[in-house]
Amino acid sequence: MTQLGKRKTGLVIALLATTFSAILNADTISVNFNNGGATLLDPDVEAGFVPAINWNNFRNNGGLGLINPDPTELIESDGAVSDAVISWEVGASFFNSNNGVGSQRMMEGWFGLNEADDGYILFEDIPAAFTAPSYDAYVYFDSDQVAPNERTMTFKAAGQTIVGKEFASNFNGTFFEATDGGTGNYVVFRDLTDSSFRLTADSDAGRAAITGIQLTTEPEPAPILPPDPNAPIHTYVASDDGNTDARFADSTSNNNWSLQGAELIDVTSVNTSITSAYRLIEPDQGSGGDANPFPAGNMSYELWVKPGEETDGHQVVFETGGGQNGTSVILRDDAVRLLNSTGNERSFDIEVPLADIDTSDFVQIVASLNAVEETITVSVNGSAGGSASASADGIVGRGGNRASLFTWGSGLNANQGNPIDEPGGTFNLGGRTELDDMTPEGLTQFAGQIAILNVYSRALDADEIQAAFDAIASAGLLGDFDNSGVLDVADIDLLSASARTGANDPAFDLNGDSTVDHEDRSEWVIGLKNTWFGDSNLDGEFNSGDFVAVFTAGEFEDAVDGNSTWATGDWNGDGDFTTTDFVIAFSDAGFEVGMRTAAQAVPEPCGCIYIAMLVAIATFRRARK
Repeated sequence: MTQLGKRKTGLVIALLATTFSAILNADTISVNFNNGGATLLDPDVEAGFVPAINWNNFRNNGGLGLINPDPTELIESDGAVSDAVISWEVGASFFNSNNGVGSQRMMEGWFGLNEADDGYILFEDIPAAFTAPSYDAYVYFDSDQVAPNERTMTFKAAGQTIVGKEFASNFNGTFFEATDGGTGNYVVFRDLTDSSFRLTADSDAGRAAITGIQLTTEPEPAPILPPDPNAPIHTYVASDDGNTDARFADSTSNNNWSLQGAELIDVTSVNTSITSAYRLIEPDQGSGGDANPFPAGNMSYELWVKPGEETDGHQVVFETGGGQNGTSVILRDDAVRLLNSTGNERSFDIEVPLADIDTSDFVQIVASLNAVEETITVSVNGSAGGSASASADGIVGRGGNRASLFTWGSGLNANQGNPIDEPGGTFNLGGRTELDDMTPEGLTQFAGQIAILNVYSRALDADEIQAAFDAIASAGLLGDFDNSGVLDVADIDLLSASARTGANDPAFDLNGDSTVDHEDRSEWVIGLKNTWFGDSNLDGEFNSGDFVAVFTAGEFEDAVDGNSTWATGDWNGDGDFTTTDFVIAFSDAGFEVGMRTAAQAVPEPCGCIYIAMLVAIATFRRARK
């Protein structure tokens, strides 16, 4: 290597060493503002978009005019005492005692700043380890209050002004930077070199809610794109991975349902893409789902349910907020009913008749709450047909109690009601239902299935409700009973199994005669799949290759009841491979004639089919000897 090459190599090594040294020696000061022990962070708890431990907890005891003019020393993330100090004058402090962990706990408490209070938060004597290279200041915000809590906040520091709007829902565990006045939960003042950092702020709702601040020289983590503002803030789909009998997971946020006495089951729906749902094992045992409260105000709740056993009374499908200030969706045999209460008074009692709605398959129920226009609309759409809606005006209730699924109560089993004819019931669900003269008659748990719950932070309009309906209740592929996207052996086997039960499940009634039998199997094989009885591999032809497949499976007259499928020779759907399967296959007259066409008619049986059948059986029996 030449001297010049050695010199360049040395410079590269030195540059890399300097870079890695800066990364390894990065400094961070993290401050958590709160107003109660529920939001204090222990030293070993990691939090923040820039992950750090050793957060400095600063709290006040509530009230207004909170002043800390005396600079207070700070701890850096490595546990060392920093030269930097902090002081403040804030208008108020708050906390939400949801008792989250990590970043969620940090985001639950906040100091309130606004210009009317001449409020500020001031860092001074920031050491050279920060200022010499430059540092970034992350300001976290979220009022985390009962909705509507969409404050637009303005932050000023280091000669910069940044505007951000908080999410309507509470912090869900994911950080999003607010840029250009958009929605998020933190803003960043970048490339700062001054030894002091003075923050002032304001909001369109009185005070900006500062939950925490980080000063750091750490490289900025890759940003996370904000979610679609029109998407649900909570999404529960029974068929999603991660669900169990005891846990109905929120795929958008982290407000999961805790379930007791429920089971996750596979379901078949002719008119929707739904393949799984929850149901109560014992609907009368006071069990169901429990979750953290949902915000009130401008909200929509979209439920996909299939009614179960009919009762003479009211079945609770969903409720949030509790009796004094909340919403409940309950089902009668003849109507969907929504109750809403606020200020200890029932403000809404809306009924949507089910007379024109087919409830044999899943039904979409949408409660659209508009707190600004003071109106609630309930829409019911049957995937098997029919729709209806009703609206009413009034003050939309706000509630902070926990939510329930299938049942009622402020927390699972904590305030559980009993059937109306038994003592001890409290019936704590939206609409002041705990009052004796306002309890819906025969109040019980929901006896049907719940497949989907979407929670939106706005009132859906009619077009949005229809779009949400179409996304689930698309026509799909008729006869695709497992919703795999193709008509395959699994589908004809499901149809055959249903026909054998004699239950006449409408999901499998392909010809609309209210029975599930061989006629529906013929409709599937000939009308939908456009193939022949005997086409064991469903390639569109019935030929010798199908014989090879079924005889290789070795289930012909094997004396094992119910062990055969379409692919192994059960063409008549009775669960076994016997001579009767050859009868139905050769009666269809498709052997070695190629693909079926629409113009082909089914001929009358002739003696030749029985000769062919006997030859096939004799050939197989000789092969077995």
